[in-house]
Amino acid sequence: MHGEIKLKGWSPFEADEVIHWGRGLIWRAAVKMRGLTIRGGDAFADDQGIMRWKLFDLIPLVNASGPDITRSAGRMNIESIWLPSALLNRAT
Repeated sequence: MHGEIKLKGWSPFEADEVIHWGRGLIWRAAVKMRGLTIRGGDAFADDQGIMRWKLFDLIPLVNASGPDITRSAGRMNIESIWLPSALLNRAT
């Protein structure tokens, strides 16, 4: 996916998302801010959410977890509209 994300102003991003119905999701993005690329994203697996962002793939900018991150990353039910095959097999 691609678009703009609001991080102290609107910045262009490109991202990939993997959803495993019943298990979780991974969302990874690259954001261009002031000529620099910041990479990171969030994940939700085994009922836990995490968020990580780094500058130059080296310098940590965000390293977060906890109930608020879990709630945010737990958006899998909403984003399952991108995974209509989940409706076909309810055994998983």
